[in-house]
Amino acid sequence: MIYQLKVKLKGVRPSVWRRLQVPSDMTFAEFHRVLQIAFDWDDDHLHTFYVTKTRGQKKGFFIQFV
Repeated sequence: MIYQLKVKLKGVRPSVWRRLQVPSDMTFAEFHRVLQIAFDWDDDHLHTFYVTKTRGQKKGFFIQFV
């Protein structure tokens, strides 16, 4: 299965985002690499992947860069 994702940078104006298609069995490490390429980043920030839930339902998937 292929997931289509809209990845948007929070707090950036004008809005910066990418639409990505990734396989459902992709690991976080592989997804991290895809993001580095999609946004032309240099892999020089710490990051965390997390999923938020509302009333037991998945609400969103977020990556926090520190």
